[in-house]
Amino acid sequence: MIEEDKKHIENYYRWNAGIYDTTRWAILLGRNSFKDEIIDQLSEHRKKKDNLTVAEIGCGTGFYLKPLATQFPEITFTGIDTSNHMLKKAKKSLRLLTNTYLLKYFFSEETKQTQLLPQDHIICSYAISMNSKPIELINQIHHCLNKDGQLHLLDFYDSRFSFVRKWMGLHGVYFYDTIKEIVSPYFEIKDLSIHNGYGGLFRYYKLHLKKLS
Repeated sequence: MIEEDKKHIENYYRWNAGIYDTTRWAILLGRNSFKDEIIDQLSEHRKKKDNLTVAEIGCGTGFYLKPLATQFPEITFTGIDTSNHMLKKAKKSLRLLTNTYLLKYFFSEETKQTQLLPQDHIICSYAISMNSKPIELINQIHHCLNKDGQLHLLDFYDSRFSFVRKWMGLHGVYFYDTIKEIVSPYFEIKDLSIHNGYGGLFRYYKLHLKKLS
């Protein structure tokens, strides 16, 4: 399934990378408020520790990396994606920022083979739903966080409509309404909120987590 996920993502974004930023606001809900919450959490953590490191899994075109790296020039940001086409867009967007780095690989499978140093924060926005093995992904994230590291999740939660689940499935998207059970062996839940999208057509969640030892 991992190889299928990788192939799907590469093929899907081959055609969607060019229109991603102008279209995904309509379906990937909550991203602006999620970004603002991460800014607040980084600001708070920066008071306690210098030289923070932050990685984003599924960084796409740099939607989060650009504003975060601009606001926090003293923090090192690493973006990870498996799509060449999305990384090409991100590289162009981040070209003036010296505190950002981009890596190409499918995080869930290959993390232990990279030189990614332990991170203080990891961001994962609408990326777990593109992965058929969420437990493996969460385990790898746990492995790549420093002691007391923090994880920030935003993603699809569920839908009570079968046609929505079917349509999302055709796009390689999985709903994980068991996300609390998936993360609980590895993380302490600091904050969890579940929100309606389009009057309840689907629901999405925001999770702020702290690494368990």
